[in-house]
This record gives sequence, structure tokens and C-alpha cells, in this order.
Amino acid sequence: MPLPILLRSLLLGCFLTLAACSGGSDGDGDNGTPRVCQTATTQACTCTDGAQGAQTCAQDTWGSCVCDGTPVCQTGATQGCVCTNGASGSQTCSSEQWGTCACADPPPTNKTHGDLCTAPNFDCGTDSQLTCVVDSQGDEQGICRVACQNNLSCTGNDQSWDAGDTHCCDVENGTSACFAPFVCN
Repeated sequence: MPLPILLRSLLLGCFLTLAACSGGSDGDGDNGTPRVCQTATTQACTCTDGAQGAQTCAQDTWGSCVCDGTPVCQTGATQGCVCTNGASGSQTCSSEQWGTCACADPPPTNKTHGDLCTAPNFDCGTDSQLTCVVDSQGDEQGICRVACQNNLSCTGNDQSWDAGDTHCCDVENGTSACFAPFVCN
């Protein structure tokens, strides 16, 4: 095959490969199509010579890799990014390269008495009257318990009554929660 035809075939093949690989799914865009990236964010990419380049997101799709030798980002800069669940996160530039997308925990859900609560925020829900109780300081998880002022608080609450937690016990710094009688000290 003559060289010009071979060269055109290779270039066309590269273009088609890039076009086919520009899709993906990390969530939904405004029109319901899969979102690959968050518009105006930048990330590192690998150039054909193996050097690092940069590509920018436009209309929820990554653009081509720019390989002109300019840094991908300025060290210390922070930008938004899209998490795998479609939520927004943030990433920070280190050594002129974007780090991984830091994704916040999903919004808290309303938990009920007896549900697990985990580090780092030990959240039992903002609308509940629950307290996260751990066995020992430094534990990574605890159990959501009904907060109480006296034993009537526990026996008058269906969640704690159904769990058999009918006694109000002091758990820490004046915080009290409903426990089963055999757990109280």
C-alpha cells in the first residue's frame, strides 16, 4: 500500500478510536445522557509519546489530549469533579497533576433506633432524636439510640420499646440514651 494511503488510514483509525473512546458513564447529564465529566474541569492524560498532557471537559465529554508540555494544573489548585455516583466532588492539584476526585458521603438518611452509625461523623440523621453510641472511644461505628432524659423517655418511645431498650443510661458528658436493662452499668 502506498505511504500516503497508509498514513491516511492510520490517521482515520486514530480519529475513530478517539471518537469511540470519548464516551463513558459517571452519572447523568442535563439531557439524560451519560455524564463523563463536569464541564470546565481539567485532568491529566497520556500523549502518544508517553508524556503527560491535559484535557478539558466540554459539554460533559473530555476533549482531546493537549500535549504541548504545559502543566496540567497549578499545584495547590482545587476544582470540581464528578463522582462515580454522579454527585459533585472536588480534586486538588499536586505536582502539577490532578488528584483523585474526593467525593463526600451521601446525604444523611433518617435512621431509626438500632441502626449503625459510622465514623467520621457518626450521623444518626438530622431530623431524629437519636444519639450515636459507641462501646469505646476510637471505635469506627456505633449504634443509633433514642436520646432520653429519664426511663419514661425510653418506655414511651416505640422504637426503643420494640428493641427492648427501656432504661435511660448515661453514655457520655451528660448525654443519655435508651438501652436494654442488662446493658446499663
